[in-house]
Amino acid sequence: MNNQIQNGKIEKLTLSTIENEGSTLGKMYLVEQRGQRDAFKRSIATDGLNYRLGKLLSQLRDESDSKQLSQKRLQDCSIAKIDRRRRSEAEWFFNNHKDCMAHVQASKKGFTSLTALQSSMKASAKASEDTATSEAKPSNVGQSDSEAKTAKPTISKPKTPQEMAKAIAIACKSFGFNIEDVATALLDELPKKGSFEVVSQKTYNVSNPSQELKQAIPF
Repeated sequence: MNNQIQNGKIEKLTLSTIENEGSTLGKMYLVEQRGQRDAFKRSIATDGLNYRLGKLLSQLRDESDSKQLSQKRLQDCSIAKIDRRRRSEAEWFFNNHKDCMAHVQASKKGFTSLTALQSSMKASAKASEDTATSEAKPSNVGQSDSEAKTAKPTISKPKTPQEMAKAIAIACKSFGFNIEDVATALLDELPKKGSFEVVSQKTYNVSNPSQELKQAIPF
């Protein structure tokens, strides 16, 4: 009995110690994150490390005809030992300073590094692109499958007789008209005497135009 009680106390004490340790670590993490966010804000200020490093790298690239940064030039400026990724991110930040700062200002939690900022901006840009693509696609919401399949195509304003003929052919197919009947109806709208000009400079005889007009209008 005593052993069970004693073991129970030991087990309870162990759990309590683990929970306390987790609580302490959680608080330490929050303090660390807060410190990193504050340090990041200082580094992206115009007098901060990231901004000034990016500016220097941009200047070095501009002075090179090939726009390449040589190791010797980096050593001359005492920045060769700075991690390559850090240099790349700093230069990216400087070149996109306005957009970066706007994104930082719009963030509620803030950022702890340029890596996090860059990742967030890429995700935001992709989301905007997906939204724009989705809005550009015609919507079939509220339509049945048969309605969606039989949706009539839009026809742009024809600019030439050939385009007009194609538009007529498309309209006939879309609305279920026989193109020969439409061609005959078009002929009825023409003067009954003389000749007329269709599609090109070629002249068609009014007395028997059906076969030639069918060749002019694509099916």
